[in-house]
Amino acid sequence: MAHVPTSQELKAQARRDEDRAKWPSLYSSNSDRKAYPSWDRPPSGRLAMTITDTTYRAWDGGGVIGRWQDRKGKALEEYLADAMGILAASVVSMKRRLADEAEVERQKAEAAERRRQELLRRERAARRPDFVLRKADDFARYEKLKALSDFLLYGSYRYGGEPADRLIDELRALVESMRRGFEREALSHEIISLSLYATDDI
Repeated sequence: MAHVPTSQELKAQARRDEDRAKWPSLYSSNSDRKAYPSWDRPPSGRLAMTITDTTYRAWDGGGVIGRWQDRKGKALEEYLADAMGILAASVVSMKRRLADEAEVERQKAEAAERRRQELLRRERAARRPDFVLRKADDFARYEKLKALSDFLLYGSYRYGGEPADRLIDELRALVESMRRGFEREALSHEIISLSLYATDDI
């Protein structure tokens, strides 16, 4: 329907016409645009506006800040001030919610890391006795081989052939290599390489 201008709109139009007459170069020669709308479009009930908080995940079922639609007695644009006020308030609550969610996730991550570290500590603690038992077996073999080497070198039973001498030399080298494996530095290197201890274990 045709718009019936209000008294204020007519005053605004009169000022516009005066300005056009005073400064025609500032206005388009064919501009006859009025200071008020020519038509009123009554609300149809079909125009609607929804503001959504996109920081919500889609499957949460939330995120709608507000919904508005035009009605017979009130056009949609008349709700804009209310919508902007609600939008401003929702930004504050959104920031608070995101900070709370981030804190919850941080605490979850810390708890998961503590569980992981505890599991690693238990695994290291379980491997250490196995390492010691294996070293005990190695030491028992070392003592047997050393006893054999000493017997062959200094015992009354002697070989006269060259193959026996070569075997004795290799046995002595093996015994010496095994002995070095029980030295403190070698043990420390092996313990480190096997990651049997971490900083929080000592």
